[in-house]
Amino acid sequence: MTRITEAERDSLREKWLGTPLRFAPHLRALGLALLILLGLGGVLALWTQLLRRQVAARTRELNHALAELSAAQRDTELAKAHLAATLQAIPDLLFELDGQGRYLDVYASRDSLLAAPKSELIGRHVDEVLPAAAAAEVHGALAGARRTGSNYGRLISLEIAGEPHWFELSATCVRSGTPEQRYLVLSRDVTHRIESERALALAKEAALIAAGDQRFRALFEAAPIPMVYLVADQLEVANTRFYETFGYTRDELPTLEEWWQLAYPDPDYRRHARTEWEAEVGKAMRENCDILAHEYRIQRTDGHQLVMLISARVLGDGLLATFIDVTHSRQLADQLRISEERLSWRWTPATMVCGTGISKLASFTATRLISECWAIPATHWKTGSKLCGSTCSTRPITRRS
Repeated sequence: MTRITEAERDSLREKWLGTPLRFAPHLRALGLALLILLGLGGVLALWTQLLRRQVAARTRELNHALAELSAAQRDTELAKAHLAATLQAIPDLLFELDGQGRYLDVYASRDSLLAAPKSELIGRHVDEVLPAAAAAEVHGALAGARRTGSNYGRLISLEIAGEPHWFELSATCVRSGTPEQRYLVLSRDVTHRIESERALALAKEAALIAAGDQRFRALFEAAPIPMVYLVADQLEVANTRFYETFGYTRDELPTLEEWWQLAYPDPDYRRHARTEWEAEVGKAMRENCDILAHEYRIQRTDGHQLVMLISARVLGDGLLATFIDVTHSRQLADQLRISEERLSWRWTPATMVCGTGISKLASFTATRLISECWAIPATHWKTGSKLCGSTCSTRPITRRS
């Protein structure tokens, strides 16, 4: 057997056993395939690991984003809730308008202060809802906000539920410089403030009037002449000098009718005086002019007659009448008139000679002569020396009967 060669041995094996199988190439191919598969598996595993890491990272990012979004949503909801609570808490009205003055949205805690229901305001123009004066103020506020970004302090008046209300407008531009300009207009109900200011102004005016009335009353009472304030047929008020002058009391003169009966007891003269006075009063009321002074004879409580110059001025809804006593002046005038009638002098060129010439007294009137001689005793009337102031040769002054 030892002499059998390797080739012979292979031919015998092939003859008796058949062609031998050669596994080495297949094993190499299989090994190569396994190596390739292992490489691909490793690459796949690595890619899968990378994908897992990326997915995990993205998942963490998404979870973080979702958490932030949830937090932001919660914050937004909280902010909306706070804003809604704030808008609900403040009594002001908030309007969103476009550049043309059209209502885009309305926020109101009290719908009773709206000029119209919210559903009717949206989409409508301010000129369609508000009065012309109020709409003009709104347009002015929008124009001011357009120029400077904001506008404050404009007042509008609206009649709501049959009562006047005042609102103060504050406007701000939301989107300035773009075609879609929007404005927020805050409307604050300041009716109470306006009414308080007006009440305060009226109170100040009343205080000033009261102070003026006190001064006027003091002057009225201190006046040295009788004065009375008449309203229609009532003696509203009279000063102290009025009652002192005529002697009547306040209870005796509640109206003008008692005054006419007591102060003018003569029916004929009372009728004449009353007709003249009422005519003057009617003229003064129609033309808003003063009543000029007229003489009237008024009887005091003691029966003494006084001659009074009565004038009046329209004051408010009444008359302020003043009385000036001219009784004494009238008596002097009557005495002077009587003296003028009794003393009528007749002068001739030869009546009086004074030194170097003749004093012509023919041009003297009786009034002037009486005024010159009123204080001269009657014994001096017979000589010219007292009148001329020099030694004169005179004739007695004769009086014409």
